[in-house]
Amino acid sequence: MTIGIGIALLIIGVILSFAFDVKVGWFNLYVVGYTVMGLGFLVLVVGVARAVVRRGKAADATDSTTSDDDAGPAS
Repeated sequence: MTIGIGIALLIIGVILSFAFDVKVGWFNLYVVGYTVMGLGFLVLVVGVARAVVRRGKAADATDSTTSDDDAGPAS
């Protein structure tokens, strides 16, 4: 979910920065767009990092289990 939010924020930031040409004296839309893009990139990186860690833990959990064939001869 965080990866999707990060991508959405990146798209919104690009639209705000490059698609609109609104001039307001106290409100700079370019700065807001670049800020939203930066936030989207940060959220995207965090989401990807969490997914990699989560996938690594899931792989470790399946690798650490042993089957009856690997246990050796029964006593």
